[in-house]
Amino acid sequence: MKSAAWRARNDIIEGLKRWPVWSSLAWHDIRIRYIRTMLGPFWISVSMAVFVFAMGFVYSAIFNTNYHEYLPFLTAGLLVWGLISGILMEAGSTFSVVQFIILSVSAPYSMHIYRAVLRQLIIFAHNAIVFVGVVIIAGVPVTPATLLFFPGLILLCITMAWINLVVAMVGARFRDLQPIIASVLQLLFFLTPLIWDRKQLGGKAHDLWIDANPFYHLVEVVRAPLLGKVPPLLSVVAVVAMAVLGWYAAYLLFVRFRRRIPYWL
Repeated sequence: MKSAAWRARNDIIEGLKRWPVWSSLAWHDIRIRYIRTMLGPFWISVSMAVFVFAMGFVYSAIFNTNYHEYLPFLTAGLLVWGLISGILMEAGSTFSVVQFIILSVSAPYSMHIYRAVLRQLIIFAHNAIVFVGVVIIAGVPVTPATLLFFPGLILLCITMAWINLVVAMVGARFRDLQPIIASVLQLLFFLTPLIWDRKQLGGKAHDLWIDANPFYHLVEVVRAPLLGKVPPLLSVVAVVAMAVLGWYAAYLLFVRFRRRIPYWL
């Protein structure tokens, strides 16, 4: 008889091997949202552009900073935050929205996790078009450090995948999780340096609570390369640690609760 640990490990691996299935489903999810619209998925880019340029104009005046310097910082931060918050907002319902597939088809549960992450990554790619426009307008320098964007994004996706898995299991059991996550994300949006720069806050006390915020590090490993800078070593170490230790903890939870997921649905 196969152990629970073997089944969980096989689920994660087999889910990855079926990438043609969940990648096709992720693309289908995006297309179905914008069916019969004039711009299709590019409405994502339009919405992002309007939001960024409006906020950039207002907050650059509030913070008394140069618009052309502030706009790339704001756009990069909101771009990465959109990926993180998008995954978290849908994580609690990842299993529940596909309950008929889980109950009727013998397939790895992890497929739905990878599908959810890729779906938000596609949205991220559409929003990135806006950042490219900002780079051209504001003259953001492209440096060798810009190439660190790719490993930073991979690290972010690996980390968000295990978070999605854990939240999806909890959300399958407790349906009240979704509004709780939405409320917490609203708070974290203002506590994380997205619309404001950490340099605007003086003192070691502020640096300590910013560095203690894991979402700051998740944002920074991708945002810094987008701005042509090398991510802080602390952020890189923090995200690598979150990815490794987080997946280990998620695996243990998956071993423990995987077989209960269909009953919770």
